Amino acid sequence: KNTGTSTKIEMLGPGGRAYGPYYSYLQAKLKEWWRKPATSSEKEAQVDVELSIARDGTVLSAVLKRRSGVDALNRSVEEIFRRHPILQELPPEFEGAKMVVPVSFVLESSESP
Repeated sequence: KNTGTSTKIEMLGPGGRAYGPYYSYLQAKLKEWWRKPATSSEKEAQVDVELSIARDGTVLSAVLKRRSGVDALNRSVEEIFRRHPILQELPPEFEGAKMVVPVSFVLESSESP
């Protein structure tokens, strides 16, 4: 089975128009940095991460809240945050000391002919 074109990263988090550009940045970077496993025997596999980001953009933690059951997929997600421990600063409108963002990495496979 090969990775399908429907592979995606889903993000939920604190809402608000001010955070839209930051979420767009974060989603684009995660897609760019994620080295998806080439194959999987699963039809669909998902890893849910609770990403905690300091005001200065430092990744405080990336906790896998739901593992996929596919070791290569779990490792590929963990590797993102080892390679990229610093992100863009949080928006100035954000008032907290850190932002917690739930992120789901979904790998959908399609049958090979």
